[in-house]
Amino acid sequence: MKKSGDMAIRVAEAINEENPLFPSWHSTVPFVFDGEILVTSSTVNSLWTGIVDSGFTIKNPVITSIEPVENEDFSLFRNSWEMEVFFKNKMPDYSYRVSIEGVSGNIILIIYRDENRDYSILGLKAGAK
Repeated sequence: MKKSGDMAIRVAEAINEENPLFPSWHSTVPFVFDGEILVTSSTVNSLWTGIVDSGFTIKNPVITSIEPVENEDFSLFRNSWEMEVFFKNKMPDYSYRVSIEGVSGNIILIIYRDENRDYSILGLKAGAK
């Protein structure tokens, strides 16, 4: 789980440094953003670029929790049938929900560790509490 937290902090730092490339390279498709499921790489890349271009930051990021993703976590993104089915059927094992708070923003990231112990970003909830 610690490595999932390290990946999440690196994403926050990349956002603060106005660098959308790091999170774009490490994001997978399909990707959950707030209440939507993004299905193309170009849309995910545009998402990260838009977040950086909007000026969103997470100054002084602190991890507040790292938990294995549960089927019920869909409601953190959107309480809908589509999101529930996605979390129940498409969310891989070894996925973690990492909550980060900062002075100027907060996020929830879904981080996945594959069988090669590589880490990917599966989802983002910006402005989460």
